[in-house]
Amino acid sequence: MTCDGLPEYQIQDKEGNVFDVNFTEGGIWRRNPTNGKPESEEADLTSETLSILISLRDRGELNPRAWN
Repeated sequence: MTCDGLPEYQIQDKEGNVFDVNFTEGGIWRRNPTNGKPESEEADLTSETLSILISLRDRGELNPRAWN
């Protein structure tokens, strides 16, 4: 499975995991997986999860991903 597009938002959970989200393509990456593998993990977002994240974004509770 491959998520296309660039991450648009970033989320950090209470355990310190960092997730990059692409709303346009409906993908998510976990940048520092706890499974011991060095590479990022990625998945397609379900429509329900995407809807929840879009709601949080629209309320200003998510930070846009900054690109240099």
